[in-house]
Amino acid sequence: MSEKAKNILYYAVLFTLSCVIGFSLWKLYHIFTEYNAAEVEYKQVSERVTKPAEDPEEECPISVDFDALRKINPDVVGWIYSEDTPINYPVLQGETNDDYIYHTIEKQYNSSGSIFMDSFNDPALTDYNTVLYGHHMKNGSMFASIRKYSKQEYADEHPVLWYLTPERNYRLTVFSGFVDAPDSKVYSLFIDRIDFELYLDRARKKNNFKQSAEASMLGDSDIDHIMVLSTCDYSYDNARYVLVCTYHLPSDLPHTE
Repeated sequence: MSEKAKNILYYAVLFTLSCVIGFSLWKLYHIFTEYNAAEVEYKQVSERVTKPAEDPEEECPISVDFDALRKINPDVVGWIYSEDTPINYPVLQGETNDDYIYHTIEKQYNSSGSIFMDSFNDPALTDYNTVLYGHHMKNGSMFASIRKYSKQEYADEHPVLWYLTPERNYRLTVFSGFVDAPDSKVYSLFIDRIDFELYLDRARKKNNFKQSAEASMLGDSDIDHIMVLSTCDYSYDNARYVLVCTYHLPSDLPHTE
């Protein structure tokens, strides 16, 4: 090969590498810009509508102004909160499960999306199983932190989450966490009592951490409702990490039969 040909090849390779590096840097900039935009938006929303609980005797550490929140987006059905973690978000429910995968509470397109309730669930939480979905973002936002329940120390430090609604607050007792497939029965919504107890037995067996004292005292007959928090997991293609939590409806609300 002549010296001229070598120079042409050298500069062609250099140009190609420069293009690849430039495109990669642009993609990274775009990704982190999106991440930042979503974080800023949700932080501003949180600052506008949440505050520490006024009554120190209240169990739930925060309160939410749902009137103000629903002026931002009437699709809001609740608020999910986990103390000392990034989980502090409004929960939306669209007409389909595609509505908020890549849209924020202000309906801006963003890869972070929103935390959203399955479109088939009753937002009054009367179903046996209520499912919330959230992305596993690389910056730790949205539902990325529920994957940390694979570590016993984290499970010990965070045995409780909170789900707030305009009517009342629900204490979520962490029951089980595990990796599962996206078509798993863990996402079943309409099941009878027998199926529900089989579901709970499966969740116990698949659990990857030792339960808290409160959760371990619960027999299947003591549990009437669960909330499943679901996010992506990277153990295998299309894997999901799910966190199963129990809660109780007040006696004045209808229960699923």
